[in-house]
Amino acid sequence: MIGKMAFLFSVILVSNNALAQWESDHNPRNKQNITTAVQKAAVEPNMRIDVTEIMASADAANKRKDYAEARRWYLKAAEQGDSRAQNNLGAMYNDGLGVARDSSAAMKWYRMAATGGNVQAAKNIGDLYAVAAVPAMCKDAASGEVSLGCVWIPHPNDLNELQAVKWYRKAADGGNAGAMTNMGRMFALGQSVKQNCAVAKLWFDKAAVAGNEPAIANLRSGVGMCRW
Repeated sequence: MIGKMAFLFSVILVSNNALAQWESDHNPRNKQNITTAVQKAAVEPNMRIDVTEIMASADAANKRKDYAEARRWYLKAAEQGDSRAQNNLGAMYNDGLGVARDSSAAMKWYRMAATGGNVQAAKNIGDLYAVAAVPAMCKDAASGEVSLGCVWIPHPNDLNELQAVKWYRKAADGGNAGAMTNMGRMFALGQSVKQNCAVAKLWFDKAAVAGNEPAIANLRSGVGMCRW
Protein backbone atom coordinates (compact mmCIF):
# COMPACT_ATOMS: atom_id res chain seq x y z
CA MET A 1 0.00 0.00 0.00
CA ILE A 2 2.89 2.35 0.70
CA GLY A 3 4.18 1.74 -2.79
CA LYS A 4 0.72 2.39 -4.12
CA MET A 5 0.62 5.76 -2.41
CA ALA A 6 4.07 6.72 -3.64
CA PHE A 7 3.01 5.99 -7.19
CA LEU A 8 -0.18 8.02 -6.97
CA PHE A 9 1.57 10.96 -5.34
CA SER A 10 4.10 11.02 -8.16
CA VAL A 11 1.28 10.90 -10.69
CA ILE A 12 -0.47 13.83 -9.04
CA LEU A 13 2.67 15.93 -8.96
CA VAL A 14 3.27 15.27 -12.64
CA SER A 15 -0.35 15.89 -13.50
CA ASN A 16 -0.40 19.21 -11.68
CA ASN A 17 2.52 20.34 -13.80
CA ALA A 18 1.20 19.03 -17.09
CA LEU A 19 1.26 22.40 -18.81
CA ALA A 20 4.86 23.05 -17.88
CA GLN A 21 5.82 19.53 -18.97
CA TRP A 22 4.63 20.04 -22.50
CA GLU A 23 7.18 21.48 -24.88
CA SER A 24 6.93 25.07 -26.02
CA ASP A 25 7.67 26.19 -29.55
CA HIS A 26 11.32 27.23 -29.70
CA ASN A 27 11.07 28.62 -33.22
CA PRO A 28 13.41 31.65 -33.46
CA ARG A 29 10.60 33.50 -35.25
CA ASN A 30 8.58 33.56 -32.03
CA LYS A 31 9.12 37.24 -31.20
CA GLN A 32 8.12 38.30 -34.69
CA ASN A 33 5.13 35.92 -34.62
CA ILE A 34 3.93 37.28 -31.28
CA THR A 35 3.87 40.84 -32.61
CA THR A 36 2.25 39.74 -35.86
CA ALA A 37 -0.51 37.76 -34.14
CA VAL A 38 -1.34 40.52 -31.68
CA GLN A 39 -1.39 43.17 -34.41
CA LYS A 40 -3.63 41.06 -36.64
CA ALA A 41 -6.05 40.35 -33.79
CA ALA A 42 -6.20 44.06 -32.97
CA VAL A 43 -6.93 45.03 -36.57
CA GLU A 44 -9.39 42.27 -37.36
CA PRO A 45 -10.58 40.09 -34.43
CA ASN A 46 -12.19 37.52 -36.71
CA MET A 47 -9.20 37.16 -39.02
CA ARG A 48 -7.80 33.62 -39.31
CA ILE A 49 -4.23 33.85 -37.98
CA ASP A 50 -1.52 31.28 -38.67
CA VAL A 51 -1.32 28.67 -35.88
CA THR A 52 2.42 29.20 -35.47
CA GLU A 53 1.81 32.87 -34.69
CA ILE A 54 -1.02 32.03 -32.32
CA MET A 55 1.01 29.45 -30.41
CA ALA A 56 3.91 31.87 -30.06
CA SER A 57 1.56 34.37 -28.40
CA ALA A 58 0.06 31.67 -26.18
CA ASP A 59 3.45 30.38 -25.03
CA ALA A 60 4.68 33.92 -24.32
CA ALA A 61 1.59 34.66 -22.20
CA ASN A 62 1.99 31.37 -20.35
CA LYS A 63 5.66 32.11 -19.67
CA ARG A 64 4.79 35.43 -18.03
CA LYS A 65 1.95 33.69 -16.13
CA ASP A 66 -0.80 35.65 -17.84
CA TYR A 67 -2.97 32.55 -17.92
CA ALA A 68 -6.17 34.22 -19.06
CA GLU A 69 -4.35 35.58 -22.13
CA ALA A 70 -2.60 32.25 -22.69
CA ARG A 71 -5.92 30.43 -22.59
CA ARG A 72 -7.39 32.85 -25.14
CA TRP A 73 -4.61 32.12 -27.63
CA TYR A 74 -4.48 28.38 -26.95
CA LEU A 75 -8.22 28.21 -27.57
CA LYS A 76 -7.79 29.90 -30.95
CA ALA A 77 -5.13 27.38 -31.95
CA ALA A 78 -7.07 24.44 -30.50
CA GLU A 79 -10.10 25.38 -32.58
CA GLN A 80 -7.84 25.14 -35.65
CA GLY A 81 -6.90 21.59 -34.64
CA ASP A 82 -3.50 22.15 -33.00
CA SER A 83 -2.98 19.20 -30.64
CA ARG A 84 -0.39 20.95 -28.47
CA ALA A 85 -2.85 23.79 -27.85
CA GLN A 86 -5.57 21.26 -27.04
CA ASN A 87 -3.28 19.51 -24.56
CA ASN A 88 -2.30 22.78 -22.92
CA LEU A 89 -5.94 23.81 -22.56
CA GLY A 90 -6.55 20.49 -20.84
CA ALA A 91 -3.65 21.21 -18.49
CA MET A 92 -5.03 24.66 -17.70
CA TYR A 93 -8.40 23.18 -16.74
CA ASN A 94 -6.67 20.43 -14.78
CA ASP A 95 -4.57 22.90 -12.81
CA GLY A 96 -7.07 25.78 -12.62
CA LEU A 97 -4.82 28.22 -14.48
CA GLY A 98 -6.87 31.11 -15.90
CA VAL A 99 -10.04 29.03 -15.49
CA ALA A 100 -11.85 27.19 -12.73
CA ARG A 101 -10.42 23.72 -12.17
CA ASP A 102 -12.53 21.26 -14.15
CA SER A 103 -11.38 17.67 -14.67
CA SER A 104 -14.17 16.96 -17.16
CA ALA A 105 -13.09 19.86 -19.38
CA ALA A 106 -9.47 18.77 -18.97
CA MET A 107 -10.36 15.26 -20.13
CA LYS A 108 -12.26 16.63 -23.13
CA TRP A 109 -9.27 18.63 -24.39
CA TYR A 110 -6.78 15.87 -23.59
CA ARG A 111 -8.85 13.39 -25.60
CA MET A 112 -9.00 15.76 -28.56
CA ALA A 113 -5.23 16.18 -28.42
CA ALA A 114 -4.61 12.44 -28.03
CA THR A 115 -6.83 11.76 -31.02
CA GLY A 116 -4.49 14.05 -32.95
CA GLY A 117 -1.52 11.89 -31.92
CA ASN A 118 -0.30 13.95 -28.97
CA VAL A 119 1.45 11.47 -26.62
CA GLN A 120 1.72 13.96 -23.73
CA ALA A 121 -2.07 14.24 -23.80
CA ALA A 122 -2.35 10.44 -23.68
CA LYS A 123 -0.11 10.43 -20.61
CA ASN A 124 -2.18 13.20 -19.03
CA ILE A 125 -5.34 11.13 -19.56
CA GLY A 126 -3.61 8.31 -17.70
CA ASP A 127 -2.86 10.75 -14.86
CA LEU A 128 -6.52 11.74 -14.60
CA TYR A 129 -7.63 8.12 -14.38
CA ALA A 130 -4.92 7.33 -11.81
CA VAL A 131 -6.04 10.21 -9.61
CA ALA A 132 -9.69 9.19 -10.06
CA ALA A 133 -8.78 5.79 -8.56
CA VAL A 134 -7.99 7.47 -5.23
CA PRO A 135 -11.02 7.18 -2.87
CA ALA A 136 -12.88 10.33 -1.85
CA MET A 137 -11.85 9.95 1.79
CA CYS A 138 -8.26 10.58 0.74
CA LYS A 139 -8.96 13.75 -1.24
CA ASP A 140 -9.42 17.35 -0.20
CA ALA A 141 -13.09 18.21 -0.80
CA ALA A 142 -12.30 21.62 -2.31
CA SER A 143 -9.18 21.02 -4.40
CA GLY A 144 -9.45 17.30 -5.10
CA GLU A 145 -5.80 16.84 -4.11
CA VAL A 146 -4.77 13.69 -2.30
CA SER A 147 -4.13 13.96 1.44
CA LEU A 148 -0.59 12.90 2.30
CA GLY A 149 -0.47 9.90 4.61
CA CYS A 150 -3.89 8.58 3.64
CA VAL A 151 -3.74 4.81 3.08
CA TRP A 152 -6.34 2.54 1.49
CA ILE A 153 -6.63 -0.96 0.08
CA PRO A 154 -6.83 -0.70 -3.73
CA HIS A 155 -9.35 -2.76 -5.66
CA PRO A 156 -7.49 -5.24 -7.93
CA ASN A 157 -9.71 -4.48 -10.93
CA ASP A 158 -10.41 -0.79 -10.45
CA LEU A 159 -11.76 0.51 -13.76
CA ASN A 160 -9.94 3.83 -13.40
CA GLU A 161 -6.63 2.08 -12.88
CA LEU A 162 -7.26 -0.18 -15.87
CA GLN A 163 -7.85 2.92 -17.96
CA ALA A 164 -4.70 4.49 -16.52
CA VAL A 165 -2.67 1.46 -17.65
CA LYS A 166 -4.22 1.66 -21.12
CA TRP A 167 -3.37 5.33 -21.62
CA TYR A 168 0.07 5.13 -20.03
CA ARG A 169 0.89 2.27 -22.38
CA LYS A 170 -0.33 4.29 -25.36
CA ALA A 171 1.81 7.26 -24.33
CA ALA A 172 4.82 5.09 -23.48
CA ASP A 173 4.66 3.36 -26.87
CA GLY A 174 4.64 6.85 -28.37
CA GLY A 175 7.90 7.71 -26.60
CA ASN A 176 6.71 9.60 -23.50
CA ALA A 177 9.29 8.97 -20.77
CA GLY A 178 6.96 9.90 -17.90
CA ALA A 179 4.46 7.29 -19.04
CA MET A 180 7.27 4.71 -19.32
CA THR A 181 8.15 5.39 -15.68
CA ASN A 182 4.54 4.99 -14.60
CA MET A 183 4.31 1.71 -16.52
CA GLY A 184 7.41 0.56 -14.67
CA ARG A 185 5.86 1.40 -11.30
CA MET A 186 2.62 -0.35 -12.18
CA PHE A 187 4.46 -3.56 -13.07
CA ALA A 188 6.70 -3.27 -9.99
CA LEU A 189 3.68 -2.86 -7.69
CA GLY A 190 1.25 -5.09 -9.58
CA GLN A 191 -1.27 -2.30 -10.12
CA SER A 192 -3.98 -3.64 -12.46
CA VAL A 193 -1.26 -5.74 -14.14
CA LYS A 194 0.51 -8.90 -12.99
CA GLN A 195 3.55 -7.94 -10.92
CA ASN A 196 6.69 -8.47 -12.93
CA CYS A 197 9.97 -6.92 -11.78
CA ALA A 198 11.74 -7.79 -15.03
CA VAL A 199 9.13 -5.96 -17.14
CA ALA A 200 9.18 -3.06 -14.69
CA LYS A 201 12.94 -2.75 -15.17
CA LEU A 202 12.53 -2.73 -18.95
CA TRP A 203 10.20 0.27 -18.70
CA PHE A 204 12.44 2.07 -16.20
CA ASP A 205 15.46 1.44 -18.44
CA LYS A 206 13.67 2.95 -21.44
CA ALA A 207 12.66 6.00 -19.43
CA ALA A 208 16.14 6.37 -17.95
CA VAL A 209 17.72 6.34 -21.42
CA ALA A 210 15.39 9.24 -22.24
CA GLY A 211 16.72 11.08 -19.18
CA ASN A 212 13.72 10.64 -16.88
CA GLU A 213 15.03 11.31 -13.36
CA PRO A 214 12.28 9.46 -11.44
CA ALA A 215 13.03 6.33 -13.50
CA ILE A 216 16.74 6.62 -12.69
CA ALA A 217 15.90 7.03 -8.99
CA ASN A 218 13.56 4.02 -9.07
CA LEU A 219 16.28 1.83 -10.61
CA ARG A 220 18.65 2.84 -7.83
CA SER A 221 16.25 2.49 -4.90
CA GLY A 222 13.91 -0.22 -6.14
CA VAL A 223 10.11 -0.11 -6.07
CA GLY A 224 7.94 -2.22 -3.81
CA MET A 225 9.54 -5.67 -3.62
CA CYS A 226 11.58 -5.15 -6.81
CA ARG A 227 15.32 -4.54 -6.58
CA TRP A 228 17.79 -4.39 -9.45
